Amino acid sequence: MFFKYLRKNWIVSSLIIYEFIAVILNALDVCDVGIPCLFTLIFGVHCWGCGMTHAVIALVKFQFEEAWNENPLVVVVLPLLTFVIVQDFLKFKRQVSQPTQQ
Repeated sequence: MFFKYLRKNWIVSSLIIYEFIAVILNALDVCDVGIPCLFTLIFGVHCWGCGMTHAVIALVKFQFEEAWNENPLVVVVLPLLTFVIVQDFLKFKRQVSQPTQQ
């Protein structure tokens, strides 16, 4: 069931897994492999999401001031994202625990 879910949402799952690995690698000072902002590449102006990955990495390192300086929206986005991920996981867990009827 889990793999069926991942296969159905493979693009989103791939991006989430990539971003998770990028945050861990950067937090451990191994390398910086963040996703570039297409808006900045095209228009040359930072969007509202620019710096969010670096802000999350700063939070993982407990550098709250640096996280705020990277992107102040991290204090709103990170709790909301955590809530959505937990809700999605609980929904998935309920689907898995229900017996399939044939």
